[in-house]
Amino acid sequence: MARVQPWYPGVPRTFSVRGFGITELGFNGEYDLEDSAEAGGQRPRWKRRAETMLGISIPASWISFSYSDQRWTLRSTNGQLFAMSSHNNPTPDGPWEDGFSVSVAYETPSPLAMLAFPRPKQSLQFYSGRADSILGKQPQALLARSDLVFLETSRGEQIPSIHKRVPGSRFTLLYSHGNAEDLGLSLDYIDVFSQLTQCSILAYEYVGYSLSYLEGLAPSEDGCYRSAEAAWRYLTLDLGLRPCDIVIFGRSIGSGPSVHLAFGPAKHCAGVALQGPIASAGRCALGLDSSIRWLAQAMDMFVNIDKVGDIDRPVAIMHGTKDTVVPIVNGEELHGMLQQPFDPLWLEGYGHNNMPIRECASYVRRFLEMLQQHMPMRQLWPGIPGFFNARAMPPAKGTLRSCC
Repeated sequence: MARVQPWYPGVPRTFSVRGFGITELGFNGEYDLEDSAEAGGQRPRWKRRAETMLGISIPASWISFSYSDQRWTLRSTNGQLFAMSSHNNPTPDGPWEDGFSVSVAYETPSPLAMLAFPRPKQSLQFYSGRADSILGKQPQALLARSDLVFLETSRGEQIPSIHKRVPGSRFTLLYSHGNAEDLGLSLDYIDVFSQLTQCSILAYEYVGYSLSYLEGLAPSEDGCYRSAEAAWRYLTLDLGLRPCDIVIFGRSIGSGPSVHLAFGPAKHCAGVALQGPIASAGRCALGLDSSIRWLAQAMDMFVNIDKVGDIDRPVAIMHGTKDTVVPIVNGEELHGMLQQPFDPLWLEGYGHNNMPIRECASYVRRFLEMLQQHMPMRQLWPGIPGFFNARAMPPAKGTLRSCC
């Protein structure tokens, strides 16, 4: 099972405390979030990880909220107050009295991940709807959504997802968002795309993004794969959807986890749609013909070009011809490797982040119509590769052709 009850979503798992002197040195260190049932309060609390120092037993201590003082405090098992914050923010990080330092203990991403994942860094107030965005516009609040579902990865990480349901929809799109954005910043797009395609959408977050970032987790390629697999388990195990009722949809770097799913755990899905996909992170950054690209092959990420040719499901690709972030040659190279290519949509004059949502949704909708039209054959022969070729078969009515 993948669905979980959230455990203080967006609240850091671990704080690092510094500033105690030599006589109270043992109270420095890492403090881990306790389960709400054990903490027994409306606000979470954190317990010091170590109970011994140099072989000497040290009293247990906690960071907890004092409702009488309306501030965060650090106390020991004997009730002694050691430090008090200067604020009543939702979490303890921030200024404390007497120069103590209480900071979030963030996981450190690898140097490659720091370059590959320029994740947005919003506050918990932003995702709760209590703060304006950096653009000065009040956004939808991720934590206030009624269709918010929390999922658990194979390593126990909790990630948010939005399950936008459309009654009567034949398919569910499993949506992997692009880079430099997160689920909280994608809510309007998800709503509009669902409306335009008249299709249910499950959009999930990557480990290390949005609420997961605030909890202290770092992004990685494997973290994206674990997140995608958790979303797939939720649809197929928790909800019992058939793989042939799920279409995998990835945008930009989201093509990485999307191709990963269709290549492995979700190989019996209905089909795959990719918007502005990357052939691989190295190919995207250095170019397909770069003389130094081979040096980075050992560190390359999301190598879709090595997997997409083994996907035996129909695949639809759309790309802007003036894309300078992920040049269209990435989409063209992937399309040339497909077993069952759907006529691609090359949008003349458009870049990476300005592809018109109506045209993209129209293209996806016609892809879905084609999948449904040929679904009886797919259900009869689901395990025979190449039984259906989207290019060779007569297109569904209204199928968009390449525009160049």
